[in-house]
Amino acid sequence: MPWKEHGVMEERFRLVEEWKSGDWSMAELCRFYGVTRVTGYKWVERYESGGMEALRDLSRAPKRHPNEVGEEMEDLVIAEREKHPSWGAPKIRARLSREHP
Repeated sequence: MPWKEHGVMEERFRLVEEWKSGDWSMAELCRFYGVTRVTGYKWVERYESGGMEALRDLSRAPKRHPNEVGEEMEDLVIAEREKHPSWGAPKIRARLSREHP
């Protein structure tokens, strides 16, 4: 008989529920589930603040992009590129920095 596979959220939920029952210490549960105690407490805190949905994996995408230009500057670059298709980035940058400091 094959092992029954469980989803990540279900495993996290089980850890939280078993901890809430008071039958197990956090250290025992974390050893059993193969996670650190910091992670175990983080899951409990996330569950208590947001329920089952909060146990989903969080996005690892950056929240901001340091080199991102504003929408206005992007429109200016596109307009210059359409006027002068043979120009490269250095020439467009030089022109825009003169005209729009």
